Amino acid sequence: AIDRTAIYSSGSGTSNLVFSYTVQDGDNSLDLEYSSTTALGLNGGSIADTSLINSSLVLPTMNLTGSLSFNKNIVIDTTSPKIIGASINSNNSFIDVSFSEPVYTTIGAGALTIADLQLVFNQNGGNASDAVITSLKTISGNTLVGGEIIVRVNIQVTGIPIGLETVTLIAKEDEIFDLPGNVMSNLETSN
Repeated sequence: AIDRTAIYSSGSGTSNLVFSYTVQDGDNSLDLEYSSTTALGLNGGSIADTSLINSSLVLPTMNLTGSLSFNKNIVIDTTSPKIIGASINSNNSFIDVSFSEPVYTTIGAGALTIADLQLVFNQNGGNASDAVITSLKTISGNTLVGGEIIVRVNIQVTGIPIGLETVTLIAKEDEIFDLPGNVMSNLETSN
């Protein structure tokens, strides 16, 4: 994990202080927490009550009552989904594509559609002359609902393949997302 610094932005004269930080690429946390009980620094300022008595800067023990992660479930996810595997069945009727995390056709919602993927066919001297995507399903043959990690891409091959032909699935640009909205790169392929 990369430790970052949040900057005080408002709250003087109130019981709530606001700190700001802009999430950057590479920032990821399943449950955001400060780095230690002494992570609060004043940077030349002060925190005091109305009698001007300085407040303790010791934060509650991490993951326990009063701590950030105990009181809030803040997830930071800047990692885009990826294609991590693909396998074609023995009769060349479908390709099971595995993703690094649940995927959607829009930000955090909707099932993938044929329009989200591009199939590239290379004959390479084989007998089959083309292949097209006919549908997307779950691996048990059900309709996709969104949030799948494995998607069955049903294909139709023209001609009889002899093992020289290849197919590559490519994620179309700005078409596949994870739950928080990170978009899959169109450089992601099944190869």
